[in-house]
Amino acid sequence: GEIAKRFGIDHDLIRYMVPGEIVREKLEKVTNDVLEFRREGIVILSNIDGEYIFTGKEALEIISVFESDDNKEEELLGMSASSGNVRGPVKVCCSVEDIAAVKEGDVLVASMTRPEFLPAMRKAVAFVTDEGGITCHAAIVAREMGKPCVIGTRNATLVLKDGDMVEVDADRGIIKRI
Repeated sequence: GEIAKRFGIDHDLIRYMVPGEIVREKLEKVTNDVLEFRREGIVILSNIDGEYIFTGKEALEIISVFESDDNKEEELLGMSASSGNVRGPVKVCCSVEDIAAVKEGDVLVASMTRPEFLPAMRKAVAFVTDEGGITCHAAIVAREMGKPCVIGTRNATLVLKDGDMVEVDADRGIIKRI
């Protein structure tokens, strides 16, 4: 939030920055237009030699490999943060704008949650996140609301798509496509 405020960057677009850009010299050059373009499709490859950013057609080609039928996992594993077992349709929330589309009974899937996600979390029957530990926002809210929650799946937002029917077995940390 502080970076967004100081450098005039849209809070929801910060997730499209790479770690190497979060230094004063580079922050002054990052624009909302560049980050908005990345929202449409971005692949970041990071290795010992540095970070490589692919956008546009190149990014979409790389993403299509991950979205192919060969990568359709039927079961995801994570860590149980709040127990329970429910079924429902998936709603993937990649930004704050997506939370308005969550309906009663949806399984909210996000890379992680923040306080802005609370309206959607109230409607959802369960939460599944790519990241997080036992004290992350999703875990704490799930326990407070008494809803099943599986955290740390690493790739739920990539594997699951809006409308997929899933069973969330938060007792065992398993999400199954049904």
